Amino acid sequence: MVQFHLPSTIFPQHELWQAAIDKSIPLFLHESESVKNLLVSSTHMVNRKNYFLKLPHYPKNLKEMIIIRCWLEQLFNCAFRYAYFDKIVFNPEMINILFDNDKSIPIKFNIQRPCLWPSNTTLENLLNFSVNYISIFVSLSIKLDRIDITEQHINILFNILANGGNKLPKIYLRGFMLTKLYDLIIEYIATSRDFPKMLPFIHLNYYISSNYKLSERAKKVEIEKLNGVKYTKYQIVNIHNPKVRFSFSNEEQYGSIDIKIRKMEE
Repeated sequence: MVQFHLPSTIFPQHELWQAAIDKSIPLFLHESESVKNLLVSSTHMVNRKNYFLKLPHYPKNLKEMIIIRCWLEQLFNCAFRYAYFDKIVFNPEMINILFDNDKSIPIKFNIQRPCLWPSNTTLENLLNFSVNYISIFVSLSIKLDRIDITEQHINILFNILANGGNKLPKIYLRGFMLTKLYDLIIEYIATSRDFPKMLPFIHLNYYISSNYKLSERAKKVEIEKLNGVKYTKYQIVNIHNPKVRFSFSNEEQYGSIDIKIRKMEE
């Protein structure tokens, strides 16, 4: 039995809620048009039991809106070690409608390590949701294996890396075509005059071509080959302030590269 407390402030919102029902605003954003209900599942870390929360994709009446709001409030008040979003997230528009003007509840999910598996049609929705509606305490992982990476995608990802430092402690990106993103990171570190918002730890994993070359901006390069793996350590130094530098640690094998980028203490 779960008891909910409904503050009186939500009742004046019924007109707004009814408008959302009439417009068929979905609770979730995903790539399938045929879904009627969706499940939110959770595994208890102690007894290993699975819990499933069934929520309507399109709320049909005010009662369902109240139920959704109450369960979202419960989720906002929980803390999760891991959460996996496979081509689907909650709709920020619906969240804002349900909690309109209620300042007593922080409308964010508390997750140590969220992981996103976007598709071509859901990437931007998942990125927007993760940055603005999740409090991330350890790291954000984004697996881009199912994405046909475009220049627009690269620009969106780079904007998160360059400006998300106050929201993300660490990010892990895995995909096929991230060379351009790597180049942008190198150039930004070397030439930018503004670093306060850049992520302090970036982890990339992607496939590289046979003609891959280390950046000419690399300093203090150390290379070692061991058991078929090529290890390369180097630094990128800012041209305007030599005290600003990032360490890079590369591992190359079987046509892929794993890169860990860390901001060094001044």
